[in-house]
Amino acid sequence: MLGKTTPVQRRFILGFGVTGQSCARYFSRNDLPFSVIDTAMPVDKANSLASVFNAEAWFIGKDYESIAFSSNDLVLVSPGIALDHPAVIQVVKSGARISSDIELFKEQVTQPMIAVTGSNGKTTTVHLIAHILEQLGKKVALVGNVGKPVLDMLDDSSGAVDVIVLELSSFQLERISDLNAEVACVLNVTPDHLDRHSSFAEYAKAKRRIYQGAKHQVFNLEDNETMPESKSNHQSNSTLSFGFNDANLTLKEGMICFAGQALLNLSDIPLKGKHNALNVMAALACCQLMGIEFQDQISAISSFKGLPDRCEWCDQIDGVTYINDSKGTNVGATLSALEGLSHHKNVVLIAGGEDKSLDYHPLSKALSQFAKCLILMGECAPKIAESVSMPATFVSNVDEAVHLAHQLAAPSDIVLLSPAAASFDMFDNYKQRGQVFRAAVQRLKEARL
Repeated sequence: MLGKTTPVQRRFILGFGVTGQSCARYFSRNDLPFSVIDTAMPVDKANSLASVFNAEAWFIGKDYESIAFSSNDLVLVSPGIALDHPAVIQVVKSGARISSDIELFKEQVTQPMIAVTGSNGKTTTVHLIAHILEQLGKKVALVGNVGKPVLDMLDDSSGAVDVIVLELSSFQLERISDLNAEVACVLNVTPDHLDRHSSFAEYAKAKRRIYQGAKHQVFNLEDNETMPESKSNHQSNSTLSFGFNDANLTLKEGMICFAGQALLNLSDIPLKGKHNALNVMAALACCQLMGIEFQDQISAISSFKGLPDRCEWCDQIDGVTYINDSKGTNVGATLSALEGLSHHKNVVLIAGGEDKSLDYHPLSKALSQFAKCLILMGECAPKIAESVSMPATFVSNVDEAVHLAHQLAAPSDIVLLSPAAASFDMFDNYKQRGQVFRAAVQRLKEARL
């Protein structure tokens, strides 16, 4: 155990959200004293949490500035805290050891891990991998950026787990080394979180850290940014690629194929769109590298129902299909949804939200190819409008967007909510945005009855 084998004078948890609180539970279970640092938490909330978590000390706001860190201190930094945060800089200058919940976790688990990252599709893919494994009788722990925080898995029942499926964000990956996964996969890398990472190159580099120490690697041959740096030959025995052309797993005439052999018809996959075909290929590759034959995976894939807010079918009204892709929080996700769902420019796109310093110009070509109308809302609506050639109509809320889309759409069209932006300007999170969209569609349907 890291906390006992390393000479540690004091333990600090920097950032006390979901991850920080899981770190506190871990330390408490193992009788390891700790202190909490949170620069954004209101004092009254800290006082409330102090009755639940038995920390030695609480440093709220700028209280951390008074801490004299030493080289024998351990600081677990939550993923929401940027590397250039003043508190992190203070810790680094002191020589104290910086770590994370993922580092602590990977040093203690003995089960094989399948680790997945990507700008888009990672949550769908890890749930599909877990579904395949569970259908084949495996006990699976789905943890990380989705599901249970990793340290909460390390309880008395963790020994019963056969395989760990781990979803990782760039925030989690930027501060880990040698994850040592059995299988590591990067689905895609498109610009995202550039308000946090210094450049796209640094963001992509963080994503590829998932390959460090991995026994097997899975990557997208269509996306050079997913290429393992130590692997230029995608025919390697320890590596599998997926894509639309010359990859190990590829798409030919509506069939997912491996080495030229047809495995699965796209029509038999509940997940729709070409982007989801890539997610399925990635899941097939990950499970095959775990020793599970492709044929044993196919029936499990056909029973997977997908996830809310990810190109989710909501309803059909007057021949128009309404799709909720509220989780499309970056440009790459919206591009994938447009390309994957459109047939002959039949998409009415609803986009906009909180800006993440993204470049929206790539949307222009996709809109001209796949969309018939553009409806914009939220903080970055003007920026999107300035970046694309298609005329846009501005609305102030989701209800207005849905009613306008209904007026613009014709039978066989698709009304697609895929914002290409975060949700926090108008909503608590993308889930709430999706709920509001579904409710607006339902009200429209009731009004048409």
